Order: sequence, then structure tokens, then C-alpha cells
Amino acid sequence: MTQTLHPLPTDWQQQNELLLLLFMRDGSGTSQMMRGHVEEVLAEHGGAVVAYSVDGDRYPALFEEFRISRVPTLYVVHCGQLLRRFEGLFPLAELKTFVSESLPDVMSCY
Repeated sequence: MTQTLHPLPTDWQQQNELLLLLFMRDGSGTSQMMRGHVEEVLAEHGGAVVAYSVDGDRYPALFEEFRISRVPTLYVVHCGQLLRRFEGLFPLAELKTFVSESLPDVMSCY
């Protein structure tokens, strides 16, 4: 089964998995490249990591709420807490390393 990004649900803060929240614009080439990076991480880590995309053209209020000024921006979140924020296009290896190192430390929210 192929893992992919989904629209951000309203209950995202209650999820136990490590979350990747990709704030992007569909027309942005760097956003599409970052989406590919996130999908590669999903393929490596199966159900331990869940990813959601937030398109700024469709959800401007979420961009304002999260104070997104640059796309792509990626939030790595667990139990509603921000673990790291990546802005712009950054190396896939850096994202893979951060996620791999974070997974053993991620415990249930409850």
C-alpha cells in the first residue's frame, strides 16, 4: 500500500503518530519537490509516520494560524507539540535523519 499525504483533519492534534505537516502551494515547484521528500519518508517508515498537506490557496486561515510565510514549510509534530520546523527546500537526508532519530523517542500522547 502506497503512503501519501492527505488533507489536514480537524483532530490532527490528538493523533499518536509522528506527523509531518507540509504547508505548500500546488503551483510551487519547490513545494512539489518537498512533497516527494515527504512521500519517500512515508514509504520508509510505514504507519509510524503520517503526513498531511495544507494548500495555502485552499486554507489561508491555517497558513495564518501557523504563521507560514514561506513555502514549502514542514512541521514535524507529535501529540500537538512542534518538534521541528523546516522552511524551504532542504536535503532529503536531513529529513530522513531527523525522523529516524525522533521515532524511538516518540511515545503515546495518552
